[in-house]
Amino acid sequence: MCTLRPRHDRFLIPACVTFAAALGWLAGCPAAGADEPPRYKLAVGQELVYRTTDPPEESDDGAGGKTSRHSVTEWIVDVAGRGDDGTWWLVFREKFTHTYSQGGKDRTQELETDGHFRLSADGKFVENSTIRPMSNPTALFPALPPDAASATNGWEASLSLDETRRKFHVAPDAVSADGNTWRFVEEPLSALDAIYALSTVRDYAFDREAGLVRKAVTTYRQGWPAQSTDKPQVQTIELAEVRQLDTGDLAAIAQQAQVYFTAVEEYEKLAGRARRDFAHATMALIEAETRLKKATDEVTLPWLRAMVEARLKQHRRDAQYTIQDAVQFAKLLDQPSEEWQTTDLDGQPRGLSDYRGQVVVLDFWYRGCGWCIRAMPQMKQLADDYAGQAVAILGINSDQDLDDARFVIDKLRLNYPTLKNGTGDEQINTKYKIHGWPTLVVIDKKGVVRHLHFGYSPTLRGELGDKIRELLAEPAD
Repeated sequence: MCTLRPRHDRFLIPACVTFAAALGWLAGCPAAGADEPPRYKLAVGQELVYRTTDPPEESDDGAGGKTSRHSVTEWIVDVAGRGDDGTWWLVFREKFTHTYSQGGKDRTQELETDGHFRLSADGKFVENSTIRPMSNPTALFPALPPDAASATNGWEASLSLDETRRKFHVAPDAVSADGNTWRFVEEPLSALDAIYALSTVRDYAFDREAGLVRKAVTTYRQGWPAQSTDKPQVQTIELAEVRQLDTGDLAAIAQQAQVYFTAVEEYEKLAGRARRDFAHATMALIEAETRLKKATDEVTLPWLRAMVEARLKQHRRDAQYTIQDAVQFAKLLDQPSEEWQTTDLDGQPRGLSDYRGQVVVLDFWYRGCGWCIRAMPQMKQLADDYAGQAVAILGINSDQDLDDARFVIDKLRLNYPTLKNGTGDEQINTKYKIHGWPTLVVIDKKGVVRHLHFGYSPTLRGELGDKIRELLAEPAD
């Protein structure tokens, strides 16, 4: 096993040196090949390990003791193959461990995810369904400047998965004393920034010789809610190891990784069916688990088998909740919706009966639900798609402070009405057994519940659009 120790170079650039020299593009720069922008240099069979290195956070517990919180994230990235186009195929595992200590007792929460992506030498990133906003490896493999001019003037990249625009520029003290470590800064911009008064700055230290990010320091600031403004949050993640996968057959890495992700894709389809077809949820979950178990016989590489076992462990935790939900929601589908009365944000009375004869889509949300906010651009598109037709898209808001709801509506320019969720036993979400956000309920022209959608989906517009068209084609009586 080969270990590559992270460097801790000091970045010293004399004030009299010009900006171009700081980038290492003058003849006096000691780095070989420094007249070219940095590039990734990976090899099939490599395994990269990145870990956060932030210390625990401690505070007084109010009883003379201490409370400690510590979160550790580890990324293991395997170079599984390389395509004819020169892109590398990378397989990643992310393990998040959060430990909360109080009064001598520790509580630990763990979450594991995995996925894959293709990466070019200049950091172009090919997205796929395994990449999600909360498990996004582009923080470790950012886009690099396509040419020297871009490095001078800044460069950009984007991610459709979370509608993020990523802006990069070279750090003022870009090159270390040895000319090898090259620093640049990312400032991502997303739809959530305005809603939560967010700002993010990520400072990268890139090893030109190794062709890898050695260190990324991310500073987050959040202005809403008010208690978030105490101090910025800083996360430091460093390259801990570069080692070689224990196999003499490099082709087997790509072959078995493909087998694994084919199994995962089939598993996700079956698990997704369980969350939609409530009457057959148990059978779909049994089939999904069987497909994962079959994968344990199809892969022999230890790290891939470990990924299968992690998936199975997560499946067993999730399945019980999926079945519980299915039992509840099966009683709602194809049944007349309960009537409800509420008001809009201006206090005008509204009720479900006001929309009889229309297909009704209820979008349950509140300002603090990031996934709700992410879904809203698609909801706006749906409202435009069916403008002038017998379709009512209604936001159902749960914010206690109506100014929070109005803020979101104004910032995102929502083009559909928003109603209050209500209080106590009169909350609209209780009529549909909803306890998680975002959730969408689709009701047909006769007032019958015909569809429920849970959570964020990048294909939400298409999924709901298909159901709306189906219900529009049905007679109202």
